[in-house]
Amino acid sequence: MDMQFTNQGVYLFVSTANGYIKVIDFKNNKIINNFKAHNGKINDIALSNKADYLYTASDDEYLKKWDISQYNIKNMISNLIFEKDNKLSELSKNLRKKLSKLEKQKQKSEFETKKNYMQRVKQIDEKKKELKRKFQQDKKKFKQFIDLEIQELTQIQIPINDIKFELGKYNPEEKFFPVILENDTFDLKVTRNVAKNFKMQFKAIDCSGIFSYTAEIKKKFYLLKFKTPDEKIYKTHPHNYAEDTGLPPKIIYEIKFEDKNHNNILEVDEKAKIIITLKNKGKGYCAWIKSSSYP
Repeated sequence: MDMQFTNQGVYLFVSTANGYIKVIDFKNNKIINNFKAHNGKINDIALSNKADYLYTASDDEYLKKWDISQYNIKNMISNLIFEKDNKLSELSKNLRKKLSKLEKQKQKSEFETKKNYMQRVKQIDEKKKELKRKFQQDKKKFKQFIDLEIQELTQIQIPINDIKFELGKYNPEEKFFPVILENDTFDLKVTRNVAKNFKMQFKAIDCSGIFSYTAEIKKKFYLLKFKTPDEKIYKTHPHNYAEDTGLPPKIIYEIKFEDKNHNNILEVDEKAKIIITLKNKGKGYCAWIKSSSYP
């Protein structure tokens, strides 16, 4: 048996002795795919650099290449956006059809009294209002569902190596180099006494980092690490990022209910607030918190 993680660390690919590949959702601890790859034992599996392809080698003397781009975070976000746009467009199209059909029913019959006609038109208008209300509900519900799926994917931090970057002109007063990376500029602190040597080694410097994708499918970097040929390490944190200390967080929470009448009861048509205060009193960082509420 052999196994490989995607570079996002989200999916685990496991080979079996009978030639199958299992795809495991590591976060939710469940098998999401299990397919026949070979007619013999799989001896080795490997991922491409961008985790778009999986290579498998087997006793059946075949080396195969599998497209696994569907398990790539960027593609998953893109597919969800496409699904959301399509579904909302479909809902709008269905609504227009139903409204048009009802509108045609407003035509007055020559045998219909004015009173009966007005009553029927009123009923039709009520049906149209109900359709619009239902449309807004379905639209909001589906949009929230997809947006939540996208939000969870944007919270996944992905390691990346061999980052191509440009080094700007050194600022001797503030003691930093501007690092230009994918249309963003970050400040890299380097002391004046080594700045010149750092710039001379610029093309030989190895840059790695950690990023996540935004809902707009853009890279958001949390950490950049620069390793010089003489093994010196420089780091910069473009966005709020806490390095893993290996220690657990300790989340303290307080929930407060505030109502207008100050009786801790939510009365009919009364508005109230639920205030949740979170504090981390541990020594490790907390990457994300999920809460659920029930009526």
